[in-house]
Amino acid sequence: MEPGIFQTEFMGNSRILAESLPEYKPIYDSFEKSYAEVKKGDQQKAVEAIIAMVKSGNPPVHFPVGSVATYGLREV
Repeated sequence: MEPGIFQTEFMGNSRILAESLPEYKPIYDSFEKSYAEVKKGDQQKAVEAIIAMVKSGNPPVHFPVGSVATYGLREV
């Protein structure tokens, strides 16, 4: 399974950050901006798709879940 980005608290209030070095601020800011702009997937739809895949009896070798994962596989 290749999960994409989903609406969770992974990058929200639940994360704890170490003190960052000022030299890395431009990189961190760029990442934060790009992450905020990504369309995040629906967790419930992902769960339903994963359960259906497992119950299929013949799961695929690759199983992208979410638009970001699917896009990434198309680009390879």
